[in-house]
Amino acid sequence: MVIISFFWKFTIAPLFGWLAARLTIWLFNRLRLQDRGYYYVLFLGITLLIYGVAEMIHTSGMMAVFVAGYVIGNNSFVHKQGVYNFSSTLSIIANIGMSTLMGLLVSPHQWSTLWIDGVVLFLVLTFIARPAAVWLGTLGMGIKRKDKIFVMWAGLRGAVPIVLSTYPAAAGMAIGQDIFNLVFFAVLLSISIQGSTMGVIARWLGLSTPSRPKPLYNLELITMAESDLIIVDLPDPKGVSGPMISELRLPPAAVITLITRGKAVIPPKGSTRLKGWDQVTVLAHAKDEESIRNALLAPFDKPKIITENT
Repeated sequence: MVIISFFWKFTIAPLFGWLAARLTIWLFNRLRLQDRGYYYVLFLGITLLIYGVAEMIHTSGMMAVFVAGYVIGNNSFVHKQGVYNFSSTLSIIANIGMSTLMGLLVSPHQWSTLWIDGVVLFLVLTFIARPAAVWLGTLGMGIKRKDKIFVMWAGLRGAVPIVLSTYPAAAGMAIGQDIFNLVFFAVLLSISIQGSTMGVIARWLGLSTPSRPKPLYNLELITMAESDLIIVDLPDPKGVSGPMISELRLPPAAVITLITRGKAVIPPKGSTRLKGWDQVTVLAHAKDEESIRNALLAPFDKPKIITENT
């Protein structure tokens, strides 16, 4: 019976999530709402509906919602950027509420009897379980050794393990509170040690790179058409001059609509010279995306450094 239940939950949920996602994309691309705010409300309602229906048919609502989000996020639809921004705001609110609830559940005075177990759990996860999991999970993927080491050191952080540890307590298990306190302590230890040293480890492994500032402007399609907005981040080094727009071999239907350089917006003209770290927005056919990226990125493989200001 347990095997049948497991099969039902983890087989039907992905299928249901995928089907719901395809229907959601179809619906978004055919609606003509006057106010874009309705799209965000619709997205929230559909998310809750997917979870609710999945739970009603006794499958995994969490997995159904995850698969639906994965499928929706990897397809084009109207107001995608706006829905992404709305979802990010909701996730921040959810994290605040979740952190508050976890603060109400944790009992630090009970750690006096569990801290040794917590340290042992942290050491096992850090130096045995996680390295083994990363090694097995990346077999045959061609990932460099230093990248694997960094992933191994990334550690057990975030709210997910803590939230999962609340399930035994919610189920009324006698050791439920002890499990929660143990996991909370181990995660807190991981955040303190691994989280505070990730920058040092990244620099030691040569993986640290300057972070790009978020662009102040972005464009968004409000109707579906044959064209799409393709955003290309030009590579390092920052400020190194590349080709002029007139020198680019872009597809005939491709038009550069926006160049963001730090806090400045550069009007795209034929004489405008691109520079490293520019964010270039191109209006073009989706099928031309690869050729557009090649045309923009290839000149920076061996950039010619010049000092003129454009």
